[in-house]
Amino acid sequence: MHPGTITAILLLLFCETTLVYAQETSSNEWDALTQEFMDLYRQGSYDRAAAVAKKALEVAEQNFGPYHPAVATSLTSLAEVYRAQRDYIKAVPLYKRVLDIVENAYGPTHPNVAIILNDVADLHRAQGDYAKAAPPYKRSLDIREDALGSNHPDVATSLNNLAELYRTQGDYAKAEPLHKRSLAIRAKILGSDHPAVATSLSDLALLYQTQGDYVKAEPLHKHSLDILEEALGPNHPNVAMGLNNLGALYENQGDYIRAEPLYKRSLDIREKTLGSDHPDVATALNNLAGLHRAQGDYRDGMWNGRRILPEGWVDFTRSETSNSDGNYAVHFWLNPLGGAEALAEKGLSLPDDMFQARGMGGQFIAIFPSRDVVIAYNGFVVGNVPYSPIDGLFARLLDILEVASKTPVEP
Repeated sequence: MHPGTITAILLLLFCETTLVYAQETSSNEWDALTQEFMDLYRQGSYDRAAAVAKKALEVAEQNFGPYHPAVATSLTSLAEVYRAQRDYIKAVPLYKRVLDIVENAYGPTHPNVAIILNDVADLHRAQGDYAKAAPPYKRSLDIREDALGSNHPDVATSLNNLAELYRTQGDYAKAEPLHKRSLAIRAKILGSDHPAVATSLSDLALLYQTQGDYVKAEPLHKHSLDILEEALGPNHPNVAMGLNNLGALYENQGDYIRAEPLYKRSLDIREKTLGSDHPDVATALNNLAGLHRAQGDYRDGMWNGRRILPEGWVDFTRSETSNSDGNYAVHFWLNPLGGAEALAEKGLSLPDDMFQARGMGGQFIAIFPSRDVVIAYNGFVVGNVPYSPIDGLFARLLDILEVASKTPVEP
């Protein structure tokens, strides 16, 4: 489960929170807006859901005052949408205000406080701030076990989320028993076909997958996906996540034939339900592109899983023409134009599979398939353009990119 992803169990918790608060209000307008929000949220229509949540918040503040539980519910609604869209900057102040309202309304040990603590921890984890995520997760778990008992579904949620934090940190020994306990509680209390069970199955599968235990992971991913499709329908964003997870498992094993249709279906669902500009669509495109790179398809006119050039075109353009001494192909140069020897004297080199186009005004496009890099310059230079310095620039840029790709990014 990627940080920031809205899973089936979070949707379940949010529904329960909304219903609890709604029973305390008498506003038919607010009730109707809240139900409309939930319908849109379930469909993954986040832009429309945000607009409805803002209207519900306005109605709640006008009718009940700024510290009423209905206001907290509407703030949570809007925060959930922003989190689904990965707009954490907008979500943070909403969560802080919700926590203040709920603690004042119910006291610091009420189960509703545990729900908001869980949301706050989720947000910190999504931002990679694991040190800040652990305390609210643990406090949420303590509140729920004391107030609800050790076998309540909400306790299972806290166990699952704390386990995911440990998995993300690489502490697998702490994560596994928490995942298993969460799964057992959900299956017993909610039934084996509930979306929350699918979440536990998927997260346990990802724990095994992270450790390279694909034999244990595969049946759990499949079972999770079956539950989600049956419970939410075949075109829900959570189904797309399940498809993506199973596809990633197969890709990790080098089984590209089974991975590709799963990635493609995940992409189709996300484009239809979330819109082409949603971050989850970008993730799906990137996953599919990575799969094709692993298969070598980037050499044959593929981009993000789609064909943009005729089959065989790339190899044709790189085919050496006669009487060129191996330097020229169909409209492309095949070697460093300043000479490989000149580069070698400087301790530099370029990949053997490079090919490039040069314009008369100094423009160039250099392509390095084995490095998955294209370097382009669209400026204009008056007079003769020396080739050797540009070859050296290519070599140094590739070295910089290689180092950068291996450097961990701090959260």
